[in-house]
Amino acid sequence: MHFRVALCDDSPEDIVTLSNQITKYGKKYDIHFDIEHFDSGAALVQTHHKNPFNIIFLDIEMPAQSGITTARHLRNEGNDDVFIIFVTSYPEYMRDSFEVQPFQFITKPVSTSVISKLFASIMHKYTKSHTSRVILDDQGTGRVTVINDILYIKTSNSDNSMLEYVLTNYTFTGKGILQTWEKELTPSGFFSPRRGYLVNIRHVVSFTKTQVNMSNGESIPVSRRRYTQLQRLFANRIIRSLN
Repeated sequence: MHFRVALCDDSPEDIVTLSNQITKYGKKYDIHFDIEHFDSGAALVQTHHKNPFNIIFLDIEMPAQSGITTARHLRNEGNDDVFIIFVTSYPEYMRDSFEVQPFQFITKPVSTSVISKLFASIMHKYTKSHTSRVILDDQGTGRVTVINDILYIKTSNSDNSMLEYVLTNYTFTGKGILQTWEKELTPSGFFSPRRGYLVNIRHVVSFTKTQVNMSNGESIPVSRRRYTQLQRLFANRIIRSLN
């Protein structure tokens, strides 16, 4: 497994301690953590837009922008899949953090046992939510793919017999009919914003009347007649993330 992890704290000492504990856990269970450090919420959000994180540790008490404000920015932009963990020396902030659906709230100093229990819970939930798979054609080879890893699918030739599959970390082309995939993947939260495209609504971070902005920074055109449906699907996804 490979996870992108962000540590956001204005204390360099706390970041080093937490980073070492996470790395130690990863080595023990053969999990690769790509860890990045931030001393401000604004810098974290900016990087997340370009290359999303799977797990984010946020110190609540930070200058300029609190951890709760940073988490609110992320949730308001539709990042309901990211695991947000608040880390603080002040347990009284726990109640205020509930509105942004943190996965867990831990207090400093963070012990090795706490990190072990935390990541055991994260791995359990992640595995449970990423088990649905499909087989996609990759130049004649069947590629077993987790559905949630698909950002979008689009036709790539004039007779619509070839498709381009854009995943979170890989892009390839293969044989396929978009209408067939639309029928199969619509129950899993996929939507066609215009002819020739099928997008995973879970990876939509924002949209306008003319385009959908995906989690990898790409934009996909939206037809005028499908805009209302897109609004409804996106709103339903946000509502589900709050329940």
